[in-house]
Amino acid sequence: MLFKVLRTLFAYLVIGLLIATWFIPLLFFINKSAYSFRVWFAIDVLICTVAHGTYRRTISGWTGQYMSLKPRYAYQAKVIDTILKLCGDGDDHCLRAYRWERMQGLIDE
Repeated sequence: MLFKVLRTLFAYLVIGLLIATWFIPLLFFINKSAYSFRVWFAIDVLICTVAHGTYRRTISGWTGQYMSLKPRYAYQAKVIDTILKLCGDGDDHCLRAYRWERMQGLIDE
């Protein structure tokens, strides 16, 4: 269990630092530019794939799925929701992402 937690956090950190830092300015245009949205969506899917072994899932969707089951994902959802709200998104980003991914058939339940 501890190994999985450390692997996940390490994957978020390493991939985030190596890839996403180049695209941080685009985060503030995510609701205004299709290019910015696509770049961040691709980074998000890549990080979730490496960290959790998913297919076409996002960190937000993964977090939204588990936020009511595991406390660490509840805290993670608060951080993600707050950051994205500051960037112009609405409330409950992680929950909305989870519902969207479920509607797309991306979640094995």
